[in-house]
Amino acid sequence: MTFYSLGSHPGLAYTALLSTGLSPTTHLAPSLHTSLYGVPQGSIFGPLLFITYTTTLSAVISSLSLYRHLYADDTQLFLAFHPSDFQTSITHLHNALTQITTWMTSNLLSLNSSKTD
Repeated sequence: MTFYSLGSHPGLAYTALLSTGLSPTTHLAPSLHTSLYGVPQGSIFGPLLFITYTTTLSAVISSLSLYRHLYADDTQLFLAFHPSDFQTSITHLHNALTQITTWMTSNLLSLNSSKTD
């Protein structure tokens, strides 16, 4: 068995998978479909890659001095502040969301703004 160091970029996990000669293939009757991105549903690599992404995302959120709660594919952010710091805290939260969105885009993920409160 070969182990790969994923470094700081979770997308490397997918690259490591491809470098083994394995290809994420989904059987769609009557043909096969090979995907360049994502993980086919039911893949044994899905949980590993998901944990890789969420661990890195959690570190990004921590670096922005935010609290977080991750459950399945849902991430909630929390920011505690004194009422007198309202405007500064809202600006900080807005900047943090911009950085998180940038991180997600660079890792081939997207933030569903219609589900964002």
